[in-house]
Amino acid sequence: MPVITFPKNSFIKGTPDCTNPCAEGVNLCLPIYDSGDLAFQFFSDTLYNYINCVIYSNDVRLCVFNIPNTFSPEGQPYITEFKAIDKSCFDMLTCGQCFTIKFFGCAAIDHISPRDVFLFETNCFEKICDPCFTSKISYKCNEDSFGFDYSEPLYDSEGSRTIPFFNKIRLPFYLTEPQYPLTRNVFMKSDGSRLKLSARIANSWELIVDYMPRYWHEKLIVALEHDTVLIDNINSCLPVDTQFIQEKEYKIDWQRFLNYPTAPASSQLMLTPYYNVNSNCL
Repeated sequence: MPVITFPKNSFIKGTPDCTNPCAEGVNLCLPIYDSGDLAFQFFSDTLYNYINCVIYSNDVRLCVFNIPNTFSPEGQPYITEFKAIDKSCFDMLTCGQCFTIKFFGCAAIDHISPRDVFLFETNCFEKICDPCFTSKISYKCNEDSFGFDYSEPLYDSEGSRTIPFFNKIRLPFYLTEPQYPLTRNVFMKSDGSRLKLSARIANSWELIVDYMPRYWHEKLIVALEHDTVLIDNINSCLPVDTQFIQEKEYKIDWQRFLNYPTAPASSQLMLTPYYNVNSNCL
């Protein structure tokens, strides 16, 4: 059997090692609004020519699609990058339908009569038809970080180099209440008059996170600390994949009543770049 592992901070297969026996159980599905809402990495000890992906809902096989495999020229572990659900398969799902994706690999050593080898089954997803109060977050670093492989160039089965990889996931959070904090430098002359030397305006947004389990919060915190963070949120009316950087601490508001296993959270993000400056010196 192939050995499949995942980055420790991946949302995919990133379930906790145990369930708290003292709290109410929780079984949430990650929302998916668009076929491009999902991208993740996994590592294997075996190189495959291609990866077959099979969508299942209620144990019923709905659709099959394949993705080009990628690999590291350095050898094991071999890195596969899943970058999107096949659109025609995704369109077969109905609003509110829950599903998983099972992955099968064809070993490169068997070209004549390839046999599909079961690799793993993903977490539960739910197709949503209203993206309000959810956001797609895409994130990457300039070097290997948080257990993800970002710096090493990967190649597909035809030897073509892949583009830089972004993790992508949709989560129940949104951006609201924009503010424009100002940094001003004013000089007072000897006659009491004032001269404005410079003014710099920034753009901040409140991040409002819906009730999520602990391990979703943990992985979102990691995602927000990446070098490049792009957020697509319809509530904010901002352009698609606007870049942000976290400004304030991510605060989880745990509910002590009945030791509830999910909680909302909040933080503040700064839009970047946002250049509004009045100065002869800056």
